[in-house]
Amino acid sequence: MGYPENGTRQRGYYMAIERLSELKSFLSTQRGLADTTIRAYEYDLKYYGEWLEKEHRKIEEIGPKDLDKYVQYMRKEKSLEAKTCKRRIAAISTYYKWMVREGFLKNDPVYFIELPKAPSRLPVYLNEDEMATFQKIMEDEAQKRPIVGVRNRALYTLMMFGGLRISEALSIKESQVSMRDGYPVMVTIIGKGNKERQVPLNEDISRTLLAWIETKKALRDDEDLARKYTRKARIELSSEYIFPGKSGKPVNKYTVQAKLKAIREKHFPDKKLTPHKLRHTFATALFRAKVDIKSIQELLGHSSIATTQIYTHVEDEQKREAVMKLGKKKT
Repeated sequence: MGYPENGTRQRGYYMAIERLSELKSFLSTQRGLADTTIRAYEYDLKYYGEWLEKEHRKIEEIGPKDLDKYVQYMRKEKSLEAKTCKRRIAAISTYYKWMVREGFLKNDPVYFIELPKAPSRLPVYLNEDEMATFQKIMEDEAQKRPIVGVRNRALYTLMMFGGLRISEALSIKESQVSMRDGYPVMVTIIGKGNKERQVPLNEDISRTLLAWIETKKALRDDEDLARKYTRKARIELSSEYIFPGKSGKPVNKYTVQAKLKAIREKHFPDKKLTPHKLRHTFATALFRAKVDIKSIQELLGHSSIATTQIYTHVEDEQKREAVMKLGKKKT
């Protein structure tokens, strides 16, 4: 056990992680994980496989002390952050649990090790003024670019006021949008682990999303117009996805990230603006509005409420501001 089936090297290390393809199939079919998440698991496990080869160890020989040594290797020799180490150990834990459950191994060594503690970080988000600025940027672009700008406005508004992950927003199909009196009012999201949730759409989302849906339909009905302004054929604009890209598949997420990066560099140079920061903005705004933590968890699609509790930082900030005001002298 512990050696590659074909005995060949790939990128400088043996494929020491046995049954990796079977694990990937399990994560996809049984746990419903996204392809990007499964690739992350694969990367972390291959990194572990590289260390196993370096140490001349086999999978079934590894015990808790070996994994402690691996953690120290990552921390001291590779200078990896505690958060990265925890993620890589989590991937290894998933692998060992699966191997034990399937009867390929007897023991799970990860169970007995102590993971490094990652320093808590406050989520980065846009405050009210920055949200207003961001919305104005989107409105201005929609005026200047009545097709791509209208699409971008709908997409980013959906992420900021709907709290969607970038993968969730881009994978929305027309059938997932509920209409009432001609306006979008609800969207069904298929999140991590294929878990389904309903996200209500506020007036801003409804208005911008409807504008894009109608624009997409007009382009679909006039192929010459579509090719002139978007270089897309009817087959692409007839895609079931709300935000179609090449060949009718969803818009590439890197295009979305690059656009936000350009906005950040021009308008928010001191703010790390990413698609996930828009999700943080949504959650923080809800917490400020006194929405209960359980409802926020459901709207975000978090499997554990512990993940949602990072947004309680807002309450801590408000308490600090209140105390600081007590020390100010009146003039």
